[in-house]
Amino acid sequence: MQTFGFNIDELFDCFITSGEVGFRKPDPQILQFILDRYPQVQNHEIVYIGDSLAKDILCAHRAGIRSIFMSYCPSNVKQNYQSLASGIIPDFTIVDMRSLPSIFKIMDDDVAFIQSLGDPQIIKSYRDILQQLPSQNRMRVGLLQDGDGVNRNDQFHKTGLLFEESDMQFIPMNLDDPFELNGRLDVMINKGQDIIADYYTEEGSKKAERLRNYINQHKMVVIDSLEGAMKLQSRKTFLTMVGEMINEIKQQNPGHLICEKLKQANFFCLKNDFQDQESVFEQYKEQAALQELKYPIIVKILQASRNSYSHNFYAVSSDAGLRESLAYKGFKDEILIFQELLKHQEVFHKLYIIGEVYDVAVKRSIPHLLVTSGDYFFFQTKMKFDQSSYQTFEKINSFEDQYVSIIAKALVEKYELQLIGADILIEEDTGDLYIIDVNYFSSYEDLTDEKVRNSFKDLIRKLNYQNKISQQ
Repeated sequence: MQTFGFNIDELFDCFITSGEVGFRKPDPQILQFILDRYPQVQNHEIVYIGDSLAKDILCAHRAGIRSIFMSYCPSNVKQNYQSLASGIIPDFTIVDMRSLPSIFKIMDDDVAFIQSLGDPQIIKSYRDILQQLPSQNRMRVGLLQDGDGVNRNDQFHKTGLLFEESDMQFIPMNLDDPFELNGRLDVMINKGQDIIADYYTEEGSKKAERLRNYINQHKMVVIDSLEGAMKLQSRKTFLTMVGEMINEIKQQNPGHLICEKLKQANFFCLKNDFQDQESVFEQYKEQAALQELKYPIIVKILQASRNSYSHNFYAVSSDAGLRESLAYKGFKDEILIFQELLKHQEVFHKLYIIGEVYDVAVKRSIPHLLVTSGDYFFFQTKMKFDQSSYQTFEKINSFEDQYVSIIAKALVEKYELQLIGADILIEEDTGDLYIIDVNYFSSYEDLTDEKVRNSFKDLIRKLNYQNKISQQ
């Protein structure tokens, strides 16, 4: 708990060790020992937090107290599935201790409700009226994440999806779950495309089919569909869609000065046969001549994520640099994207979209000097450059809102995704706008926490309401 910033001495007045109690979980005598020691404490004022449904949560329920299940422990997974199937359902489920303050607040609302009933007998046996409690009658939102979800917790913390609300609770899930054990869900937030590295494998297809059946059974809202999010796994697919989207925007807005500024960076793909590098080099030269693709270029693999080398790039300025990039071990036998690198004053604009809400952050790009001073430059997405390396960067948002609104609306409609974003360059000499990358469920690291959290939860409420109305 200290790892997550909790001061144990401030949180707890007393510690009781298992040796003092003399009982083993799930024997409720463990908790009765505590109740006997503190007779002024009532059952509904105690909460049991544990990672085993069969031991911790069952112990809590037998003793008549509240339960919070920590679902991150891989060693208990099989046993926990069996416990869920047998009806041991925790009152709350979390994957991160940062969720606790918001859950305690929800529990306070439950206590106020219980006390308003004015019946001491009900207070002592409150688990008999559990389903009447405010906390148990909220919108149920599933968080579909990678594996046990732990590596997504910081992102969910940023977006507010670790904080329970009076009208909204969150249920951690992953694609290996027996979904039906989670019961009814109203909304599912999907990071599922990150779980299946290859969506089209037999195993991945089976998992996706089980998920679809579960969604259809409960007629729930999904933000966003697994199939939609998977489009962004292939850089070729989403870049091709960018070109289609730009053409559609121009057709819908003929002669519009802003729309005419939208362009697509030149690109093509080749398989990098590691055993025949010279052939790949010659294929590149031939294709580049046909498409008039000139140096400098960016070289990267086809798969946008879930590959160790997805976020490794080469900025290439010459034939010698191209040969170097083709020989890189991370590009061995991969399909490579060769994309035009535009001169853009060392800055790019990151567009974040959450449903109808959008915002733009100004980000540092690659220092121009590093790109032009040699045959190639290797870099990674999160790489930080010394500020002295930059010659022209200015943190100025050059986007007019008209640009942003047109692009944001078009991205949501084209990709049929609510949680989408894009990286946009403004060409230095022409002022043309180039959408060079599209991403799903970004980190939103450049936006204020409050704006992101409110936008996420407003989107969840809105789509759930629309779904309920459509089913009437």
